[in-house]
Amino acid sequence: MRKFLLIFLISIFVPAPFAVSAQGAIQNNFYVDSGMDYEGRSKVASTLRHESFRAYFYVEDNYYTRLSQSEKGQLSQKMGELAENFDTEIYPVLTQAYGSEPNPGIDNDSVITILITKMRPGITGYFMPRNQEARSGEPASNEREMLYLNSDIIFNSYAKSYLAHEFVHLIEYNQKGTTEQTWLSEGMSEYAPTLLGYNVPYEGSYLQKRAKDFIGFPSDSLELWREKDIDMASSSLFTHYLVSQYGESILKEIMQSTHTGRGAVNDAVAKLGRPESFEDIFIKWHITNYANGIPGSEYAYDQPLSFSNLHVPASVQYSMFTNSFVDTSLAVQHTSALWIKFFPGQLGQDSTNTLHLKFDAQNSEGMFAVRYIKTGVAGYTTIAEFSLSQNKGSVSFEGFGTDILSVVLIPVNYKQTDGSTSGFFNLKASLSNIPAADEDTEAGEVAGESTFSDGVLLRANGDPKVYVYKKDASGAESKRWIPSPEIFNGYGHLRWSDIINVEPSVLSAIPESRLIKFIGDYRVYEISENAELIKQWLDITPAQFDLSGRSWSAIFEVNQNEFDRYSTGNPMRV
Repeated sequence: MRKFLLIFLISIFVPAPFAVSAQGAIQNNFYVDSGMDYEGRSKVASTLRHESFRAYFYVEDNYYTRLSQSEKGQLSQKMGELAENFDTEIYPVLTQAYGSEPNPGIDNDSVITILITKMRPGITGYFMPRNQEARSGEPASNEREMLYLNSDIIFNSYAKSYLAHEFVHLIEYNQKGTTEQTWLSEGMSEYAPTLLGYNVPYEGSYLQKRAKDFIGFPSDSLELWREKDIDMASSSLFTHYLVSQYGESILKEIMQSTHTGRGAVNDAVAKLGRPESFEDIFIKWHITNYANGIPGSEYAYDQPLSFSNLHVPASVQYSMFTNSFVDTSLAVQHTSALWIKFFPGQLGQDSTNTLHLKFDAQNSEGMFAVRYIKTGVAGYTTIAEFSLSQNKGSVSFEGFGTDILSVVLIPVNYKQTDGSTSGFFNLKASLSNIPAADEDTEAGEVAGESTFSDGVLLRANGDPKVYVYKKDASGAESKRWIPSPEIFNGYGHLRWSDIINVEPSVLSAIPESRLIKFIGDYRVYEISENAELIKQWLDITPAQFDLSGRSWSAIFEVNQNEFDRYSTGNPMRV
């Protein structure tokens, strides 16, 4: 009870910040962050419920009184476990890695106060810098080194990880105040559980949760902070990559740097005797997120973030056929990237197909570096720079589909967040039998016969209409117009990013069908040629169907969503 004894002895001169109950319990009305508090309170009454060599554990009275006797016993046990974790693991390991917290601090006591209190859902805990200020300048200061944990997570298996995270914020306050940029401050705290071994085993760990969040939205901006779980995940994985490349010593170097954000990373890397800049590291990080584990340590995380545990999917995929092309514009948030995968629609063709890519971000708000990952049919992988001049460039890959299995383009927007949030670029891709050295036409201006797989989505250059392509066993081709976005989106397997743009002459050469049937129904309908979307049952015999010139192979099965969107007209008997 060192804090109590010290202040009790001088209570003649200074009012004690806490009271002692009739039962001898130490009580305190602590200031809390009203924005974090479950009821928007600025103060909560609490009682000291557990004390260890390094920590005082206070519990909010309103929360505690609602617990059953059994739950109070469980809470007491949990606080004992957390105290043991803090004293023997969290405190010694993190102060060694990051530096010291304020000690003895504003209250002249080396023991840290931890308040367990009810917070809003989704909040696990926080550190409030104003507690390090004197009340003369900050009336709402608790005048002590203090951390807050949400009572909702206290029995969670991650509780010790959350405590470690918040303790790093207290250390950071002592090392560099409140100047650090949020993305880096949170990233530094996020590494603490890994440093402590709390993410082993990986399955079900705190780190696995972050990795899953990141995989779900890997194009999140690193520097643009929105207080979302994905922001924390991006910062966490960037810091894990930093430590994978530069070792744990980079943590203290960043913490003790007089710079912040990118500057702190540059300063720390330089002090470690390495030449890379933040931009270099950022680009390699995004390559690693896709190709994690490729031989060469610069494109790999340390365990447990192996390829099987962390690799992001392609943002967009294009299946390329001879004489098909792509002409699209995409946006990339500042300090983010995309992964655009091109793969051949058919493999093993005896041809000289060449994939041509043209990138243009001349009129963009972003600052781009572009890399590509080329994978050969034998499994070998090459990572190289897509050279740009004034944010514009082109590259060609011969043997696409024969020697090359896929090409993944990685546009990295490394611009710092400012008034804008994203950079835009135009991307053209074409697959032709024109070798790279002889190419003299723009993507989209290649003529010739096309070969497509059954079920692909086609669109003529300059025309918004999207068609689904069909080819039967005999090779007979047909196409069917998908008349609305609602119908398109009603098919879960169809994706707008899979649409292949082709020459109008190529698309017009494929016969168009207006014949449909509902799945499981024998009746065949014909869709009207106008925009009214009317379906009419063909009330005719098979012989009459053949004589009409219609093709059985051109009948497309449709789902319930599409079938119901057509109004029903009179039956057709011709």
